[in-house]
Amino acid sequence: MHAGPEIGVAATKSFTSQVTVLTLLGLLLGRMRHLSTSEGIRMLEEMQAIPDKVRKGPVIAIGTEGSSKLEKVADDVILIPRCPDYLSPLLTVIPLQLLAYHLAVKLECDVDKPRNLAKSVTVE
Repeated sequence: MHAGPEIGVAATKSFTSQVTVLTLLGLLLGRMRHLSTSEGIRMLEEMQAIPDKVRKGPVIAIGTEGSSKLEKVADDVILIPRCPDYLSPLLTVIPLQLLAYHLAVKLECDVDKPRNLAKSVTVE
């Protein structure tokens, strides 16, 4: 399977589908262990309501110059110049890094001491 330059999107979609399959498998096993139908339906309804709860934040999209579709879907659009597909990850990472930096500063996180950096990188 070729995911293209946006491999992170493909990885997120595959993770989401794996979580969904595992949840449905858990419901099946619960039914086998005498989970009532009404409890199973309630769990599925709660799962279907999750995207509505999560999507209350603004949508920020990154696209190439000249794309008008993103402006209809997203609240804010960061435009990068048109380029070959193999160069687009290099151009999109710059605004994403700046966005992450400014969000961290706004949330009062110490940007000079990241929490999840591997010890092999930080040990002198």
